[in-house]
Amino acid sequence: MKSNDLRKFLSSSTFAVGFVLSAVYFFDVKLSEVARFFFSSGLLVLAMIVLALVIFLVMNRFRKNRKRLFDLKADDP
Repeated sequence: MKSNDLRKFLSSSTFAVGFVLSAVYFFDVKLSEVARFFFSSGLLVLAMIVLALVIFLVMNRFRKNRKRLFDLKADDP
């Protein structure tokens, strides 16, 4: 990882933590609500990763079957 990427990651993480802490402190947001939000966000990201993996596997299987069908037609006179 380049140092520029690390710097961007650290600065955005610092901003995100500051934003959450200011919401908790100034706007009386409960810490349990923030934790539930982060947990739900993590579950959503994991669900999207699993869904993308399933779609990839299904599409990959269709592509293989399609190539086989084209090869069979090419061998016929």
